[in-house]
Amino acid sequence: MFFGQKREFSQAQRVKVHKKNDKINKFLTIDTGRFFLALFGLRKLIRFYRKLFHKETLEEIMIRKNVHFFLIFWMIFVCPNLQGSELQCLYPHWNQELIKLVQINRWIERNAPKHPIAVFDFDGTINSEKYLSIKGTLRSGQSAWRIWTAQRLLQFPFAFPTFRVNEDSFETEKNIIEMDEIVERLSPVPIEDWMKFSETSTFEEGMTENEIRQTIQAFLVDYPPEKYAFYPMLDVLQRLLDKGFKVWIITGSSPIYVSTVLGEIQKKSLISNKEFYNFSGLVKESYEPYSREKPDGVKIIGNISKRTPMGRFTRVYDRSFTKNPENKFLIVNGEGKKAVLENYIEPLEHTEALFCAGNSDGDVAVMTKVLKRNSGALGILVNPTGKNFPKLEGPQTVVLPSTLFSASKQCLNASFENARQTTGLNREKE
Repeated sequence: MFFGQKREFSQAQRVKVHKKNDKINKFLTIDTGRFFLALFGLRKLIRFYRKLFHKETLEEIMIRKNVHFFLIFWMIFVCPNLQGSELQCLYPHWNQELIKLVQINRWIERNAPKHPIAVFDFDGTINSEKYLSIKGTLRSGQSAWRIWTAQRLLQFPFAFPTFRVNEDSFETEKNIIEMDEIVERLSPVPIEDWMKFSETSTFEEGMTENEIRQTIQAFLVDYPPEKYAFYPMLDVLQRLLDKGFKVWIITGSSPIYVSTVLGEIQKKSLISNKEFYNFSGLVKESYEPYSREKPDGVKIIGNISKRTPMGRFTRVYDRSFTKNPENKFLIVNGEGKKAVLENYIEPLEHTEALFCAGNSDGDVAVMTKVLKRNSGALGILVNPTGKNFPKLEGPQTVVLPSTLFSASKQCLNASFENARQTTGLNREKE
């Protein structure tokens, strides 16, 4: 991981730089093999005519054997290293599972001319969902942000106004944490999926987007997003963007939270010693989803509530993205993610998704849709935890273990240290 002064790179500049890499990669993976095959064929032909018209001397035999040895050495040792070096430039955070990386990269190269859709989950797929709270429980990043903000209500007097039943900030903090534990299934109170995700989107009721982003950005100072990012998956996401894929994120979290986190990663993290990540289409200063009316909008769909004309979020869940022919009430999870792809994204992009990545049962429906309808599609299962994921494993899928993502281990120690330093932990003990 590298840090330094940010240099701006446009999408056009990135594509220009990678065109040269693509030519080299194509030479190493395809043309090199053809070249040596032709060379060996020519060598056989020459030897055949020599036997007919010329008897080799001892010196000629030795030269031929040396050349033969050199060519074999080149093919076995040099060419794979050159190809591996090239892949390392494109995917610098992959230090294992390289055979799977070759499979992924070849699929990207083969399908790039089609410019298909690629869909990603967020929590547990491209970012860790293991943030340690002040109570020692593992939570998603969005949940950790809510609790962190609840401990700083005096610093952010505009945060979560509907939970402020009186002037007592400690009681308000308690109200927020109790509701968060319910929706995160950390409370004995049972809750159905509809309640979980619709209530998740209404925490910010009464707040504006700027107020939400202000608290998230302050939270990310204590919980640096670069410590929680799954960089191998970000490398893949960046490569898909550079190759012209239509990349979308379909998440159960707030799209404002996800876009803000990706924006901070983009500012601080280098994909190489010269280039920063550039999540074009996923990071904007304000969240307006991509649509026909907003072609420069953000390509992130998540659970969110509707806004008033004044820009304040309400308690009314926004169903704009999960509409379906059966008129079912769906949230952005499970079947709802599939509905988002079928009825919102694909009609907008006028093409089908050929790539999908996820980690939990909430992603199975959309991934099954992508993989089953097209035998040429590719799915990445990121340390899959869902009980239904074994059904997806096969020649179309690549399973990535948790050992590939060092951030999943580092973040636990970092977040625990942050939690110990908060005043909330001291109040909890008292």
